[in-house]
Amino acid sequence: QSTWGLNRMESARAMSSKRRRCQQLQQSALAIKQVHCNHRSAGHDTRMRITLELLVQLRNNVSNYMLSSHLKLRGLEPHDAMFSACIPSSFVFDMSELQRRESLLDEKIDICLKKNSALLGCCVDSGQDALSHLSALEFLTSEEIARENISFIAGLTDRSQDFPHARLLVGIVTKLHQAESSFEFQSHLLFEQLCTCRTSTYSLDNFAYGFTPYESFLALTAVAAFMDHVILMKRTGKCSAVFGSSIGWLVFYVVLTFEIECKGYEIIPLMVEMCNSIKAEHNLLLSEFHCHDMLLADLTGVGLIFLASQCWDDTLTKKTFQKLSAELDSGCLVVDYTDKLKTQTETFILRTDVAAPVSWNRHNRLFMFQRK
Repeated sequence: QSTWGLNRMESARAMSSKRRRCQQLQQSALAIKQVHCNHRSAGHDTRMRITLELLVQLRNNVSNYMLSSHLKLRGLEPHDAMFSACIPSSFVFDMSELQRRESLLDEKIDICLKKNSALLGCCVDSGQDALSHLSALEFLTSEEIARENISFIAGLTDRSQDFPHARLLVGIVTKLHQAESSFEFQSHLLFEQLCTCRTSTYSLDNFAYGFTPYESFLALTAVAAFMDHVILMKRTGKCSAVFGSSIGWLVFYVVLTFEIECKGYEIIPLMVEMCNSIKAEHNLLLSEFHCHDMLLADLTGVGLIFLASQCWDDTLTKKTFQKLSAELDSGCLVVDYTDKLKTQTETFILRTDVAAPVSWNRHNRLFMFQRK
């Protein structure tokens, strides 16, 4: 009875937290709507600043893919309520593509509502406010995951023999989490994503942001074949690489865990600038950050490569696989967030996969392939 009572208390706290989060979302969404009513005559810069600030508040409360859904549930069209007001008019979205993505979001939210409404014994019908039912959803908040990540690494500082750079990693990861949650970073990132989308051949889907907790990264160290390969790389002088290195998560993890060279390739300038700033501050000579298309990367001497491919479209994925097949040495390991590489049966073999929760999916797995 005591355990049952504690479980009931924990459930009540969790539900109360979700309801509070839901109220914050409702207030933020209504605030955005009010901003557009009150500042129609205001200058573009003013509307951009206010809208982006409110947008960051929303992003801090829900996972990225839910963002547009929350606005739509309040009767706001994402391309009207956010994008048209927070970016220059010269950046025009392909409306058919945007409508396709919004349709997918609608399907996801409908499934979530139906699935979770049963848990509360409530039903979703047209006569009720759909937003009120979102308190049943299991949201992944960036703040919660960031705290877990920092706490986990801090717990390793007492194990200096196994993790000699844990204290340094705590400081770097804390700085990265602080940066990613800031208004300045989020607003600049959104702008640079749109700029890069317009000036390259890549769709906006390819520029989704997320991070991998260190504990998930360490899941690879439980694989004997992976650790044997890392030891071999250190002995032979092979380096590692990350395609889609973002603000440096995986590069810093590799350098400060295995003490091997790691090269990050990222097309968004803001992210590369942040990485190089941290590299210079801590004199991390084993890390390199390149601001150019990963498809132009030199893979000579690479023995291990990470692919942040979870949001890449089919075209980019196909070109990347062709490059890896043509340029990687036999025996090179490829760690990916999807298992799509298994289609390349002539050149790659799937060795194993491990559970590795990430900021956008608690049930994510990392797949380890090897070049034949």
